[in-house]
Amino acid sequence: MAIGSGTDQGAFDVKDLAVILGVLAILALVAWIAIQCAILIQKHKQKSPVAMFVMLCQAHRIEWTSRWLLWKLAQAHQLQQPAQLFIKPRLFDAQLPGRLPPDHRRRLERMRDRIFAGTENEGY
Repeated sequence: MAIGSGTDQGAFDVKDLAVILGVLAILALVAWIAIQCAILIQKHKQKSPVAMFVMLCQAHRIEWTSRWLLWKLAQAHQLQQPAQLFIKPRLFDAQLPGRLPPDHRRRLERMRDRIFAGTENEGY
């Protein structure tokens, strides 16, 4: 517009307000979708067998090399839920397919004793 044409160039009209509200609505929708996705991912992680296994390893402060050995033990037993190792001490004592080196067997025995320390693990 030309200077002095009688229109106010700095005026804020209804169209501008509609655009701003539209952008804010889209941003709010995107934020809501992102939050819902994050909630779903978190719920899935908590229900995942691997996540449960990792959480229990962290709770027992088991280092990654020992976690790997526990994971191999769970695979040898063909466990769908590897976290069962934390509630069934007999899984540490069972004969496994294939032979474990003696140092792995000793590490598993120490982990079993550590995980089930102070519990009465008979009958499991």
